[in-house]
Amino acid sequence: QNVNITSERIIINNGIKRNDLGRMNQTCIHCDAKFWIEEKNRNSSFAYPTFLTCYAHGKVRLPRLVEPPPYLLNLYTSSNFDAISFWKNIRRYNNILVCTSFGANINTIPGQGISDFRIHGQVYHRIGSLLPEEGSQPAFA
Repeated sequence: QNVNITSERIIINNGIKRNDLGRMNQTCIHCDAKFWIEEKNRNSSFAYPTFLTCYAHGKVRLPRLVEPPPYLLNLYTSSNFDAISFWKNIRRYNNILVCTSFGANINTIPGQGISDFRIHGQVYHRIGSLLPEEGSQPAFA
């Protein structure tokens, strides 16, 4: 049976107004994080905005990202066959790790309202070997 996707979409979105936050084009002078101008500290100017959610207003300094190895950089920046294939399949590559176990010591804070997920300490993934050792059970999903 053929389904008219356009009409289905109209029914689903009927009565919902679009909320456009504009472009996330403001860059923090301390950490280079991207922000919407509406997120600026109310006491800062539009010309030189500061942001409350910045890394302690420059007190925390994170090292700059290291440029990836040439092969990976080429996948991100080139338009050759390998790069096109990489971008076409990037979601699949990311999903390879979806079936890993997520481990953390989870803090739960009693209360009402929106539930959140807080982690204190270390976050890690546990994933079995793709090829188990001889005599071992497979552990990779």
